[in-house]
Amino acid sequence: MASIASDTNPKIKKRTCFYDLLEVPRDVTPAKLKKAYYLVARVHHPDKKGNTKEATAYFQEIQHAYEVLSDKNERAWYDAHREEILRGGTGGGDNNADNYADELDLNKFPTPGPFFTGDFYKVFGKMFCEIDSFEKKAYDRAGEQKKYKEAPLFGDDSSDSNAVLSFYNWWSGFTTKQTFAWRDKYNITQAENRRIRRAMEKENSKIRGNHRTSYAFNVRRIVSSVKYNDRRYEKILKEEEEKKEQAKIARMEEQKRVKEENALKKQQWLAEREEEARALQEARDAGLLSDEEVEFRLDEDDGYYGNNKKNKKKKKRNKKKKKKKQQHDNDDSVNNISNNVNNIKLKQEEGNIDVDNDNNNDNNNNNNNNNKNDDEDDDRLDVQKKRAIMIDDKEGKEEEEDEEVVVAPEKMECKVCKKKFKSHAMYKTHERSKKHIQKMKKLGFA
Repeated sequence: MASIASDTNPKIKKRTCFYDLLEVPRDVTPAKLKKAYYLVARVHHPDKKGNTKEATAYFQEIQHAYEVLSDKNERAWYDAHREEILRGGTGGGDNNADNYADELDLNKFPTPGPFFTGDFYKVFGKMFCEIDSFEKKAYDRAGEQKKYKEAPLFGDDSSDSNAVLSFYNWWSGFTTKQTFAWRDKYNITQAENRRIRRAMEKENSKIRGNHRTSYAFNVRRIVSSVKYNDRRYEKILKEEEEKKEQAKIARMEEQKRVKEENALKKQQWLAEREEEARALQEARDAGLLSDEEVEFRLDEDDGYYGNNKKNKKKKKRNKKKKKKKQQHDNDDSVNNISNNVNNIKLKQEEGNIDVDNDNNNDNNNNNNNNNKNDDEDDDRLDVQKKRAIMIDDKEGKEEEEDEEVVVAPEKMECKVCKKKFKSHAMYKTHERSKKHIQKMKKLGFA
């Protein structure tokens, strides 16, 4: 396995990217990489360059670049430490300060608060631009320049409220693209076998994840602190509270207006009804209209805004519930009677068995007692059977009555109120109602 660390001789001041040496992009496939290597090696072979030391050294660099990039593990490690290696580092496992040049030190920025004395918008605007520039570099290193989106600017005291909200919405959900590969503890190219290499990769991945999470959390914490001390955001919050209060007041006023409008409509409707009834009564007194015509014109419902329909539906539901309850009670009573009849039959059978046994033992002493018991059981059975027959007859009559009501209902009609009733009793009850009496008074009948 070729070692990348062998290319980190401090005497070599300038490093060339392996991808640039082979003249391929960073997302090149292994097949295209191999083809590009053959083409570049043919052009820069020492035999074609005069066998000079410079040509030999350059050709060796090309060979080393292909050895690294053609190996899957070494290529992944090189991609993660590319910037560090180009600066002259070893790519992990050392304490060189250059290893952390890709990491932004957030502690160097001032803390917003009551003791901050600088230009708030200038200082923190510059800070957010610097953080975003490091993210742009991370996208460039990953070869994902098209996916990079520039963060909104911090602005100044005169910025629009929409721009301020857009800025804080962007940064409140900040996540970093940086890999923090320079924080790796182990160089996986120095692993003795596959098991050790996997353990190194796992430990390095854990370290990278911890630093990435900590960095993003610290940036969001700074954003929250800046937002809390931003006068523009305080102004926006106050405006939103005022809008909510105004919307609440407007909603209450609208409800009040609708309520008053409905009350006025109701009063107008009642006045129109009274005037219409008075005009019809005068026309009837003058002989212009007959009683039937007056009754026909007063055919409007007594309810207002659909109340009469609601009452009809409610009565219909109550009627269904009452009918179901009555049917359930009848079923229970029938079941109880049938159970009693069965119990009596069982007792009678047991009594007959006892009678036979006693007759075998002593026929002369127990004949009278057995006859009495049989008579009593027969009487009880006859009573229960009669009750069951009466209940069945009653249910049959009720079913016949219901069928008669459905098929050919006998309806009573009140022509004044334009209502129909199924029985004479219901009609009599309606005649004593307050609404019927009021209408009769309006027509002059009472």
